[in-house]
Amino acid sequence: MSDLLKAVVEEALGRGTKAPARVNPLGPGASPQPGGFLRPNYQQENRHKRLNVPGGAAAAMPESSSPSGREFIENSLSPLLRLALVQGKTESAEGAPAAAEPSCGERGDRCAGMIGRSAGGVRCWYYPDLSPRLCPEFGLYPSPPVTLGIVSADASAPGQLFVLEEALKNETVKAEVTWSREGGPFEARLTAKEPDAVRRALDRLCAAFQRETGDGPRILVSPEPSAMLARQLGTGQDESVAVIEGLSRYRSVALLDLYMKKNPNPDFRYRMEPAYLVITGKKDSVSEAVRALRQAAEPYLSGRE
Repeated sequence: MSDLLKAVVEEALGRGTKAPARVNPLGPGASPQPGGFLRPNYQQENRHKRLNVPGGAAAAMPESSSPSGREFIENSLSPLLRLALVQGKTESAEGAPAAAEPSCGERGDRCAGMIGRSAGGVRCWYYPDLSPRLCPEFGLYPSPPVTLGIVSADASAPGQLFVLEEALKNETVKAEVTWSREGGPFEARLTAKEPDAVRRALDRLCAAFQRETGDGPRILVSPEPSAMLARQLGTGQDESVAVIEGLSRYRSVALLDLYMKKNPNPDFRYRMEPAYLVITGKKDSVSEAVRALRQAAEPYLSGRE
C-alpha cells in the first residue's frame, strides 16, 4: 500500500517522468517573453500572410532593400524635381552658376531688371515707370511713375567716381551717389525728366564700366573735378585731383618717400587711404607730381612688384 501511495505522489510531483516540451506558437527560433509566458506575435503572423501570394507561394524578397542614391532619385522623384536638383548644382568652368540672370535687353526696352555687369562687379539696373509704392526703396518720395537707373557694386573704389564723371559729363540726368572712402557699398541713382535720357546715360555707364579691367594699380587724374568727384573724395573743387588706385598705405609711403627725397618741399597735398593715394593741389603741381610718381610707381603699375 505504501508503494502505491509513493508512486501516486511521485507521479503528481512530476518525478520520474519527463514533462512534454512546450510548443512555441511563434515558430522555431523565436524567443519567449520574460517569465516563461509565450504570447503569439500577431504582427509577424499577419506579415507572413501579406507576403504570401495567391496560390500559397511566398513572394520572393529582393536581394537588396537599400537602393543607391541615384536609383532613389530616378525612381522616386518627379522629372521636374530631378531637373531642378541637377541645374541647382551645375557650375561653369569659372566656378560661377551656369544659370545666369536674364539680361533686360532680351525681354524688351521697357522691362525692369539688370541690363549689364562688369568684370569688376559693377551692375547696371533699369526700372522704367517704377511704381510709386517702390520709390522709397531708393530714397525717393512717392510720385507719379518715374524711370530710374541704378549702378551698384558691393565695394566702393575711386575709379567708379572717375567713370561716373566722364560718362555723365554731357548727360542731362541727375546722379545721386552713395560712395564710401572705407570701401563700403557703392550706388549711383540716375533720374531725368525724359525716360530715354536715363536709359541712354545708363547704357553709356554700363559700357564704360565693362571696359574697366581693374587689374593692378593705376593712376586716375581729373584736372577740373566735378562737384560730385570733389565731394566724394573730400577735395576742393577749384583744384586738380589725382588718385593712384590699388596701392596699400605702405607702398604709398614708399612712393612719397622717394619723391620727397628729391623734392623736400612738395607743392601739393596728399592723403593715404588703405587702398589708394590721393594727390590734390594746383593743376601744374599735380601734373608734375603725377609725372614723377608715375616713374617711381612704374614697377607697381607694370606688375613687376
